[in-house]
Amino acid sequence: MALFLAQNSLNYLFYLKAPALVLVGVLFYALSEGPSFGALVGLWAGFLMDLFEMGRPGFWMSTLAATGYFSGVISSTVFQDSLLTQIVLPVGALYSVTFAEAWVLRSQSGEGVGFGLLGAAFLPWPLITTAFCSPWLFSRLHRWTPGARRRRSPVRN
Repeated sequence: MALFLAQNSLNYLFYLKAPALVLVGVLFYALSEGPSFGALVGLWAGFLMDLFEMGRPGFWMSTLAATGYFSGVISSTVFQDSLLTQIVLPVGALYSVTFAEAWVLRSQSGEGVGFGLLGAAFLPWPLITTAFCSPWLFSRLHRWTPGARRRRSPVRN
């Protein structure tokens, strides 16, 4: 809830330049707790976004729940504490969610869905601010989360 409120406040202050704090939170909990908890956190975060933002009903619930689930599935193959993971995963997830949103909007409005959609989904400012904020947010969430487990680290031989 706190990440949702912070993200909405930043959206009002810096329109189309705010980081995707809710998405980073969903990724953190999915990586640390696994796919089922990641899907539940994504479902709750998506419910809040669908409830208080304008858009297609159910889009954010399904998208963030799927993002949490799939991030939890790959949690056994990536290191959560890696700076590369903390930057690339949120930026990739944000681009994927933005692409899915643009695809849904264009397909429902009757516009053509083609390769131009790849460029339309590329919003540089949210991607840049998310890349800069996500390592800091990962460390804060780890401190603020009581009993945060790191049981999902890959085993190396």
